[in-house]
Amino acid sequence: MKKALLLRLPQKAVDRIQAGKQRFIMRRTSPRQAFNRILIFVDPTKPILVMECLPGQTYYANMGELAKHFRRPSGMQPAEWNAYFCGKHEGCAIEIAHHVEVPAALAFDLVEFYALRQPPQNFCYVPCPSWGLGRPVIPKQSELGELFAAAQ
Repeated sequence: MKKALLLRLPQKAVDRIQAGKQRFIMRRTSPRQAFNRILIFVDPTKPILVMECLPGQTYYANMGELAKHFRRPSGMQPAEWNAYFCGKHEGCAIEIAHHVEVPAALAFDLVEFYALRQPPQNFCYVPCPSWGLGRPVIPKQSELGELFAAAQ
């Protein structure tokens, strides 16, 4: 079963991705399972789907290598980079192959949709949606149950 990576990004990162200034999503904790889509929300108190991305390559490296190759395409300023990765020895860079902003009229609560107890603190894996990129269609509850059963 295909999986999606559900994660929270700060609004400034979402803005940089939309403006084309950020080509990589940087993570302190590396995803170890394969995923086919990235579902992004901004506000942890209201985890509404705001953007979907198709991932490219995922690069795992120590901090020196990450900074050398990915700090600039991450769109992060040096102070922001240092604050985010403070005390970490390794991390990952997830390439954004394609991204689409989800129209507000089609946005929905991801925690409720995926029946999660709470928004993920870092990220979590969920069944990959079957809708077209940026065009979410909320399935009936029975279809959602089948989706989760297939992912197990």
